[in-house]
Amino acid sequence: NVWKASKQAIDTPVFNSEKAWNNIKIKTENRSIHSNPFTKNGVFIKSTATVLLALGVAWTMKLTLWNKPELELVTYFSGETKLEVYLPDSSKVYLNKNSTLTYLTDFNTNKRKVNLNGEAFFEVRKVDGKKFEVYGLRTITTVLGTSFNVRSIASDSIETVQVVTGKVSVVDLNNTDEETDAAVVEHNNT
Repeated sequence: NVWKASKQAIDTPVFNSEKAWNNIKIKTENRSIHSNPFTKNGVFIKSTATVLLALGVAWTMKLTLWNKPELELVTYFSGETKLEVYLPDSSKVYLNKNSTLTYLTDFNTNKRKVNLNGEAFFEVRKVDGKKFEVYGLRTITTVLGTSFNVRSIASDSIETVQVVTGKVSVVDLNNTDEETDAAVVEHNNT
């Protein structure tokens, strides 16, 4: 009997639940007393969030307000072949010798506008809702998507626009007669 009673006493441990709860209380109270002062009431988290928000606002303002577009300049002076230039919208320009093409670095985001002094052949990629404008010395040629040649040379008395495919509108900048300053030129493949 003693043998059986001793075996049961060894197999079933005795717990003091009141002592265990007191140990847990002491540990949790000590932890809150010794906690980091920055995390108390979320001060550290709030401060960090405020700093990150201020940095985000400053970065956004830098990109939008102070990031002015720059001028891209392509000049081709010599050579027997034309210089092939790809614009940011994937339109292709073949620049003839003694010609200069300029456009802003925000070309594809706001307006598709180039300035030409000389002669160039354009293969314009169509972009819905965005017209493509070529400013010569005396004319503005406007298209949506087509291929054409513009010759705008200071020593020539006129500018010429030759349409290969599609349709273009040509406005004479020197003409004061509003009824005749736009001409629509269309190439018919037949």
